Amino acid sequence: MKLKTLIPEEFQSTPIDGMRKQQAIKYITKNFKVYEKLRGFFSDDAWQPINGIIGDLHRGMIPISIEKTEYQKEGGVPARKIWWCEIPFTNQNQRPDKLNVIITAAGAGSIKDPLDRYDVTFVIN
Repeated sequence: MKLKTLIPEEFQSTPIDGMRKQQAIKYITKNFKVYEKLRGFFSDDAWQPINGIIGDLHRGMIPISIEKTEYQKEGGVPARKIWWCEIPFTNQNQRPDKLNVIITAAGAGSIKDPLDRYDVTFVIN
């Protein structure tokens, strides 16, 4: 079940259509400066860097959908939040394909509140 689709279905093509997976990954990470924007530590209650990247992809006509989110706990305390996302596209063979994205916000705060400060990883394949 999709939690949130960020590109309306009426969009028939995207900038990554016709590309091989590796080309699409390079296009996304380079043009949207994903890794540069996620460097360092963050302290906010709204997951601003994650929402920023997803919003950038949306504005760039990259159809990303959040398939699932989950808080993972350690000792009963949330230690990280994970977003599982998909980016559908038409590959170089004109066949439906998709990129899988896993975004993880890992706690780097105090023992009492690990998510008070966090860093972010973005894995796309």
